[in-house]
Amino acid sequence: MGRGALLYLPFSSKRYDTSAVSDFSEWMVKHVDTCLEIAKRRDSRVNRMEDILLVTGLHRTKSWISAVFNDGQPGAQVSFVVYTLGASSVRLEQQDQKGGVLKLGPSGEVRFCII
Repeated sequence: MGRGALLYLPFSSKRYDTSAVSDFSEWMVKHVDTCLEIAKRRDSRVNRMEDILLVTGLHRTKSWISAVFNDGQPGAQVSFVVYTLGASSVRLEQQDQKGGVLKLGPSGEVRFCII
């Protein structure tokens, strides 16, 4: 069993990826040691670069579920339920969590706004 992560969005969202991929890549190579040291200070379980998740974009959403698993938890599992009402209301419920980390975003009315 390996490490893994998932992100579930119950509604459509706008996605923005970085437009400067090569610049980001160059910056990461130049600062990889500093990034690893910062991560180690924040979490003692981090001991190699592969333990860090690098985000190169964003999802603009108001409701989400994320789960993260690592090698140290054999048989890890999470389960959740998503109830949607119409096009903009959601209720998120955690069912079970064993070994993984499960984060539920907000429940309720998800409003769409034009900026």
